[in-house]
Amino acid sequence: MQDHPPRLFPPTRFLRRAPALVIGLERDIDVWLKAQSLPDRPERVQGKGTAQAWTESRERGAPIAIVSGRDAAALVALARPLPHYGRQSFVIFEGSKAIDRGAWPARVQVVPVVPQ
Repeated sequence: MQDHPPRLFPPTRFLRRAPALVIGLERDIDVWLKAQSLPDRPERVQGKGTAQAWTESRERGAPIAIVSGRDAAALVALARPLPHYGRQSFVIFEGSKAIDRGAWPARVQVVPVVPQ
């Protein structure tokens, strides 16, 4: 993603099936999640820290990484530390310090096998 310039879209535009990184203020992210028919902010990150980042998987779609901050300063504070948590499903920050992190439980994937 760092090799390509970001493309900005209005919050009302529906996502395609490509992977996406969505960044915004808490109130805007919550409105956007509803508009996209995505689950609400996970309970594990809700109301904690000054910023949160988490992943969502869409039904029949590519994954989304969501970064949400209380204000612009909270988002700016993530510029250095956030890239170091790429293996985590969620990270909660207080300023630039991670105060909680973890991985969502693995989902069982079903692959149909059709005899020929």
